Amino acid sequence: MARWSHRDPIEQGNPFPKHDDLYHEWEMATRLAMAALDTYDAQLAPSDMGPFDANTYRERLVALAVTRFDTWAQRGKSVIRSQSMLRDYEDWLTKYSENWLIYVADTCPHVNAIHVLRQRLAKHVKRWILEARTQLK
Repeated sequence: MARWSHRDPIEQGNPFPKHDDLYHEWEMATRLAMAALDTYDAQLAPSDMGPFDANTYRERLVALAVTRFDTWAQRGKSVIRSQSMLRDYEDWLTKYSENWLIYVADTCPHVNAIHVLRQRLAKHVKRWILEARTQLK
C-alpha cells in the first residue's frame, strides 16, 4: 500500500489527453517516480535508530520531504516543452513547496523543522527551475 508521501501532487491524474505524446511521457515519468519512492521507502524501513533524538528525527523528516519534492519535480520537468509550460512549472514548484510547509506544520507541530525545510525547498525550487530553463534551450 502506498504511503502518504507517495500521493501524487497532481490530483487530477495525467494532465495530457491520451492522444498527446506527452501523455505517454507523463505516464512513464510517473512510473519512474513511484519506483524511486518505493526504493527510498525501503531505505527508510524501521531500523534500530537508538534512543529518540529530536535533531535526527527533524533531519529525517526534512530529507523525506525534500526527496518527495524532488521526485515529483523531476516528473514535472520531464514534460516541459515551452515557455508557457515552464511558467506553469515554476508556479507549481512554488505552490508545491508551500504545501509541504503547511503539511509538515500541520502533521508535525512539535518538530522544529519548518525553517530548515523552507530553506532547503527554496534551494530545490531554484535548482529545478534552472534545470527546466536549461532543458528548453
